[in-house]
Amino acid sequence: MMKEAGYDLDTLHVTGGHVRNALLMELYSDVTGCTVVVPETNDAVLLGTAMVASVAGGLYPDLRAAGPAMSPGGHAQYPNAEVQEIYDRDYRKFLSLYRHRTELETL
Repeated sequence: MMKEAGYDLDTLHVTGGHVRNALLMELYSDVTGCTVVVPETNDAVLLGTAMVASVAGGLYPDLRAAGPAMSPGGHAQYPNAEVQEIYDRDYRKFLSLYRHRTELETL
């Protein structure tokens, strides 16, 4: 669905407390069809801020250089293609229900 909307993504880099929920990371990957990369640090948001500061301070020329140099790495959750069709079907059902709800509200 994202590609139909003009977003050609294949990898999501996630941060925040929800990365500790393995089931949620699996769902993100399966529903989007993207590889989900979970950082090996508990403070990925702060690390991102430090990367921006390193560029601003002249330690790296840009974020493309700072990212790999400062990142401790992460582990990847790959999508399960077998369940993608199920999630796509359920999303189409949701959109249909939403359209019907909107129609009913106008009555």
